[in-house]
Amino acid sequence: MHPGTYHYELTYAHLPSEPGAQAPLERALDLVSPPEWGKTVSAQTRGRMQFRPSFRGGFACHLALENLLPNHDYILTLNGNPQRAGNSLLSSPVPGNPQERYYDFLVIRTDARGGYDASLGVFLKPGSYDVRCYVKDTGDFKIVLYRDFFKFQVR
Repeated sequence: MHPGTYHYELTYAHLPSEPGAQAPLERALDLVSPPEWGKTVSAQTRGRMQFRPSFRGGFACHLALENLLPNHDYILTLNGNPQRAGNSLLSSPVPGNPQERYYDFLVIRTDARGGYDASLGVFLKPGSYDVRCYVKDTGDFKIVLYRDFFKFQVR
């Protein structure tokens, strides 16, 4: 396991409450199989992330993944870039590229159909973020789904 990895799902209830905390999520983005630098599970593998662009105490989202390996563990990661907001707020330097930082925030397990569907709350330091989201295989740490840079704010 990577340092900072949680083994349980954080829900919105774990984040500090705020007015409108149960309001619908405001933005939605697709997660897709990466280009040649990643690993393709299947042509039908996909994901969808809905989130709030601003939330107190962390990142609030709903994540739905489809057609991954059944009953398999994956790591959810936020990955920064030294030229973008929030990189310095992430916990770990990327091996071989210490200026770039990441945060492996949760190990998930897919169901018998290779799916995963949950609302998550990720504790993060306050600030602006412009990061990538990765779904990594625990067997070889290869990225199987990703979303290129997206912005949100933690108050």
